[in-house]
Amino acid sequence: MQITTDKEEKIKTLIREAESELKEDFAFADEISEYNQEKVIDAFAKNGVALRHFNGSASATKAGTCSGRRSPTRWARKAESYLPRF
Repeated sequence: MQITTDKEEKIKTLIREAESELKEDFAFADEISEYNQEKVIDAFAKNGVALRHFNGSASATKAGTCSGRRSPTRWARKAESYLPRF
């Protein structure tokens, strides 16, 4: 059995009330997050971006550069162009 003070009980009540009042705001933020995640995934699929594009080659990692038309930097710029602007 846990004994709480009046002050602790008031704090818990305030927290529950605040969470209840903000429930719709948090749900809206979650919807936006899911929508934006879908857009990014669709952009990756549209442009053929795969997990392998985020792994540099051993020589590129050592040299700090990556040559070729499929460099991670190129893919990152392309993916970034599809991200939402606020």
